[in-house]
Amino acid sequence: MLRAINGHTRVLRLLLSDPSIDVNATNNSSRTALIRAARDGHFEALELLLSFPGIEKNIVDKKNRSALHYAVLLHHKQCVECLLNDKDVNPQLPDDSSFTPLHIAASNDFSDLIRLFANRDDVDLNCVDSIQWTPLHVAAKCGSTSFVEELLQHENVDVNRQNLMKRTPIFNAIENEKIEVVKVLLSREDLDLSVVDSEGHTAKDVALQTKNEDIINLLLNK
Repeated sequence: MLRAINGHTRVLRLLLSDPSIDVNATNNSSRTALIRAARDGHFEALELLLSFPGIEKNIVDKKNRSALHYAVLLHHKQCVECLLNDKDVNPQLPDDSSFTPLHIAASNDFSDLIRLFANRDDVDLNCVDSIQWTPLHVAAKCGSTSFVEELLQHENVDVNRQNLMKRTPIFNAIENEKIEVVKVLLSREDLDLSVVDSEGHTAKDVALQTKNEDIINLLLNK
C-alpha cells in the first residue's frame, strides 16, 4: 500500500478495490498510507484515501504527527487545503513537541496557510502548546514576520496572551532580536507593554538586556 503512494493513483485505486486490504496499515515509523501521501505531497492519492470508507484521518505516527502535521511541515499547500476541507480531520492535534500544525506553520513562516486554518470554525488561532505558547509566540521567536502580519489580520488573535512565564509574544521577538517582528507588534494599538513576566520584567526591561540599540530605541520611543 505505502509503495503505491508514490504518485501511482491507478495502482492505489486497484489496491483499494481489494476487500482484504488494510487501508490503515502502518510501516516501522507507524505511518499509514494517508500520512505518507500528505508527507510526500501526493494530492490525488491523498484525496482518494480521504474518500475511502474506514480511513483513520487523525491517526498519528511515532512522533505523534498526523497527515496534516506533515502536509504543513513540508509546505504542501494543496494537501493542507484538502485535509482542512475534510471536517473529520482534527486541525489541532499536538505532536510529541506539543505543536499543533498551526504552530509548525508559525515556526516556518508559512503565512499562506493561515487563512486555510482560519476558515475552519473549530480552529483556535490562539491555541497553545504545553508551555502555553500560541502560534504568535512561536512566530515572534522565529522571526516569522509574514506569518505575524497575516495572523494579526484576524481580530480574535490575542497579541497580549501570556505563556507559562507570563510573557507575551513581543517578549519573544525582543529576546531573540527579531526587529521586524518587534516593529509589527509595536504597530498594534492594543499591545500592552505594561505586562510583567514571572521574573518581574517588562518588555522594555528585556530590550535593555539584549543591548540591541535598535530594539531599545523602538521600545523607549513607544
